Amino acid sequence: MKKQLLLLIIFPTLLFAQAGSTGLALLKIGIGGQGAALGEAVVAGENGALATFWNPAGLRQAKNEITFGHSEWLQDVSYEFIAMKFDAYSASWGLLLQVQNVDNIMHRTKATPEPLAIYSEHEIVAGLSYARALATNISMGATVKFISERHFSYTSKGAALDLGLHYKLPQFAGLQLAASVHNLGKLSELRSESTTLPALFRTGISWTPTLKLMQAKYRLLAGMTKIFDNETYSGIGIEALAKETLALRIGYQAGREAQSITAGLGVKLNRYRLDYAYVPFSFDLGDTHRLSFVFLL
Repeated sequence: MKKQLLLLIIFPTLLFAQAGSTGLALLKIGIGGQGAALGEAVVAGENGALATFWNPAGLRQAKNEITFGHSEWLQDVSYEFIAMKFDAYSASWGLLLQVQNVDNIMHRTKATPEPLAIYSEHEIVAGLSYARALATNISMGATVKFISERHFSYTSKGAALDLGLHYKLPQFAGLQLAASVHNLGKLSELRSESTTLPALFRTGISWTPTLKLMQAKYRLLAGMTKIFDNETYSGIGIEALAKETLALRIGYQAGREAQSITAGLGVKLNRYRLDYAYVPFSFDLGDTHRLSFVFLL
């Protein structure tokens, strides 16, 4: 027990592994309809195959599944992903592929009525995750990611590492703690310009009480995210699951300049589940919609 708690205390010191200005927004945007609807407070939650993104240690409690999704972001930005979780060699494994496209970028060297060219920007992240149990109630995981960014005719490539811990408190049924550190790595220069990856730290708590209200199960989540040399924000989320079929979700984020309320739902039918999240932005930036589809193997 003391050794396990010590791991959770020491682990956040990895937070200071990187600093500096950051790029690659794809690595900072939460993926999946479930996580987005719950205020991105899901580092200690049950994220299925998407634990490869939120916290690789969470793969140990995930079912074998394939998840893919699409999101319409702001200003002609869209991204897609696909993730898979499976067990082999007494461990849990995950695969993740993320693709972000930014279309209709206008290229100018000075103020002109028409741009010199219109081009697109692409970001691709491919990850391999590994997780195993350290004890009956604690697990650890890691994700190795290969990253590619193409801007105009210039390309940058690199690699990064994510690390995670997940702890179930034996004294309190349904209570879980987790911490993870992400994007520890580097990119090659893009047109002689260096880009620091958006290294970040997440920590959070999840509680699934045994008490049911109106025949529904409930899950309460809270979490904090620190992006190095940038913003720190927190989130909370509540999920109500009725008859293992319909999930209603609502969340709130504090500390983000343009985001606050989030909401969504999930519908499960046999081996299939559809998750949707609605995330509005202030300052007339518009609203975003995120969809993900889960298929149990």
